[in-house]
Amino acid sequence: MVSATGSVPYLEAVRLRKEFSGVDGSQVRVEVLESVSLSFEQGSFTSIVGPSGCGKSTFLQMVAGLLRPSQGEVRFRGRPVSSPHPAMIYLFQQYNRSLFAWKTVSQNIAFGLKNRPHDRRTLAQEVARAIQAVGLQGFENHYPTVLFITHDIDEAIYLAQRVVVMSRAPARVVAEFEVPMSYPRHQIASRENPIYLDLRRRVFGSIGSVFENSGS
Repeated sequence: MVSATGSVPYLEAVRLRKEFSGVDGSQVRVEVLESVSLSFEQGSFTSIVGPSGCGKSTFLQMVAGLLRPSQGEVRFRGRPVSSPHPAMIYLFQQYNRSLFAWKTVSQNIAFGLKNRPHDRRTLAQEVARAIQAVGLQGFENHYPTVLFITHDIDEAIYLAQRVVVMSRAPARVVAEFEVPMSYPRHQIASRENPIYLDLRRRVFGSIGSVFENSGS
């Protein structure tokens, strides 16, 4: 797969399919993902929404190298991912233990140190030591590449640059929406923006069509 810029995507899922065996040794196979292909550029923020149990978390685990697909593959900078990659971190959503996607590596580290009594020079030294300790030299001014799974459509639009909607299981991509709103965003003003309100209506409409097409 080649990105819109003609280069190999930073991270991509290529025709991912996943099925699990039935419980208690049953021969029945349960298909969770049908065939999902998505690419993610470095420094981008993508939210994935969809019905509960559709396979969003399964997809995330495969992208992170924690779960092998039944078919297809994940590629990081063009190379297959078959195990957890050192450039990727799998985080559960806990607001007190998360990264700020709109801050660089250095700014994320500095944020956690700002409550300590540092002058600016000492703070910079502390950040440099932390970066060296985890082997991130050269990435000080980089932004995280974020793949975010959520049930909250408002949260998905407010945080991301792109929102992907998945169908019910076995999951497939049914819609993608770009979020043409600049950062930083404001909790009230951004949510009153006509662009935000239009996207919210369209994403909710896509989710609604998922349930209508499944007969639920």
